[in-house]
Amino acid sequence: MRAPRCAVAVAPVRDSFGAMPPVPQSWDDVIALHLAAHPSATAQDLRKLVHQGVFGPGHAITDRASALDRLVTEAATMGAWRGEPLLEPIAPRGTWVRVHLRAWVDAGRPLGPLFEAFLASAALTPTPSTAIERATVLVGQALRQRDAARHAGWLREMTAWRAADWPAVHHSPAMIEAEAPAYRVVAGTLVASLVD
Repeated sequence: MRAPRCAVAVAPVRDSFGAMPPVPQSWDDVIALHLAAHPSATAQDLRKLVHQGVFGPGHAITDRASALDRLVTEAATMGAWRGEPLLEPIAPRGTWVRVHLRAWVDAGRPLGPLFEAFLASAALTPTPSTAIERATVLVGQALRQRDAARHAGWLREMTAWRAADWPAVHHSPAMIEAEAPAYRVVAGTLVASLVD
């Protein structure tokens, strides 16, 4: 497996341990970092990663009150911190970042600023749907080089996903069982002000 080519973060953002998170420069880097951090990830989880890494969190918000209620409920019921980093870039150049809730809460940070950044991120101009087609090709190339089994699963997922016009998807049962993901996706441009 090749090491990802990552640059230093543009903004002075530090994770919960004070280390700079690597900022992937390509979808190949995103996949390398994601597979290293999430060994339980299936093709379905990679599909979720790509959807979020292209479109951000817009699909996750139907209205402000419901979104806030889901955040507060999730933060209250997610359990103790499991060692997740505070920040996880999920798109080339850190365009979109997952802010892990357990790390956020464990660091004593209030939910309000995270919620406002999540809302502001969802309101950003949507990426054209052609970008997801390109991203899926690049992710497929990265998987073909790194993991034949995941690549085969990815190709099966892509056929159905493309036919359905790229809908959002939940994490796989395997990922939920192994990691119980709890995060919010925020635009990379908002992260520095969020964690200062």
